[in-house]
Amino acid sequence: MAQSRLPYIDALRGFAILLVLFMHTAANLKGLPWWLTNLCGFGARGVQLFFVVSAFTLFTVYRTPLNVRSFFIRRVMRIAPMYYLAIAVYLLRDGLGSRPEAPHGVSVIHILSNLLFVHGWSAETPNAVVPYGWSVGCESMFYLAFPLLLAWITSIRRAAIAFVLSLAPAVAALHLMPRLAVGEPAWLAQASGYWNPIAEAPVFLAGALAYRLSADLDLTRFRPFARAALPLLVIATAALAAFLPRLAHYLVAGVLFAVLVFLLSIWSPRLLVNRVTCWIGAVSYSVYLTHDLVLRPVEQYIRPIVQAEGPIATFLVTFSATLAGALLISAVTYRYVEQPMMALGKVFTRRRAAALAPA
Repeated sequence: MAQSRLPYIDALRGFAILLVLFMHTAANLKGLPWWLTNLCGFGARGVQLFFVVSAFTLFTVYRTPLNVRSFFIRRVMRIAPMYYLAIAVYLLRDGLGSRPEAPHGVSVIHILSNLLFVHGWSAETPNAVVPYGWSVGCESMFYLAFPLLLAWITSIRRAAIAFVLSLAPAVAALHLMPRLAVGEPAWLAQASGYWNPIAEAPVFLAGALAYRLSADLDLTRFRPFARAALPLLVIATAALAAFLPRLAHYLVAGVLFAVLVFLLSIWSPRLLVNRVTCWIGAVSYSVYLTHDLVLRPVEQYIRPIVQAEGPIATFLVTFSATLAGALLISAVTYRYVEQPMMALGKVFTRRRAAALAPA
C-alpha cells in the first residue's frame, strides 16, 4: 500500500468544500445577480468533486492483492467516528420532530440506517439525521464495492468500460427512485433519485478512470498540454456554471472534475495547490459535517444585521462567517477526533498483521 500524500488531492478537497459552502450559504438568499446565483448553485457539484477525488485517492493508495479486512477497518475508522459524533450532536440540536428532510419525524429506522451507513437507499433517510449526510452514505457504498473495483479496473480500457456501464443504471435510478418514494413530499422524492449510490456511481468511476490515465500514461509528455489546458478547464467550467447551468449536470461535472484531477496530477500550480487550500482540504470532512451548526446561527443572528448592505454583501458575510466558524470547529474535531481515530485504525491493522505473520 502506497503511503505518499499528494498535496493536490488535499487542495481539491479544499475546493470541494468551498463549493459546497457557496451553495449552502446562498441557498436562502434573494436578490443575488443571476450569474452569482448560478455559480453558487453549481456549488452542489462540490460533492461530485469529493467522489472523484475519493476514487482517485483509493486507487492511488491501495494495490492488489488487497487486505480487505485492513481496508475496511481503516475506512470505518476514517468516516465513522466523526459521523457518529455528528449524529449525536444533530439529534441533540434538532430532536426527533418533523423537519423538511424528515417530514414524518426521525425514527429508530432513520438513526439505525445512518449508523449502518445505508441511509442513501431510501428517500426518507439520506439527510433525516445529519444535514447533507447523504453523500457519506454514498461514499460508504463505494468503499464496499472498492475491493472488487480494484481487482477488475486494471487498465484504462477497463476503467472506461466500468464508467460507461454505470451510466444506464444511474439514469434509471434518477427516474425510478422518486417513484418508490411513496408518501414523501415531491421535492424529497425527486432528490432521492440523486441522493443514492447508483446515481453517483459514474462520478466515482470517473475518478477511477482519471487514476488509470495518470498511472498508465507517460505524464511528462502531457506537461505542456496540462499547463495550457488547466486554466482553460477552470474558466470553461466557471462559464458553464454561470451561463449554461442546465448543462452543468452532475454527471457532466463528474467528468470535468476527473479531467481536473488528471491535469493536476501532471502540473499543480501554486495558485491552486498551496498551504491554505491543502489545510482546508485536510479538515474538509469535519467542515462538511459541522458547517450547518454554524450556518443556522449565522442566518439567524448575523445575516439580518448586514442585509441592508445588499444581497452580495450579505452573501459574502454569510459565507465568510460560516467558513470561519466551521474551520474553527473542524480544526478541533480533526485534531481530537479524526486524527486519533485514523491512527487507532492503523494500530488495529498493524497488530493483526503482526499476529498473522509467521514466527
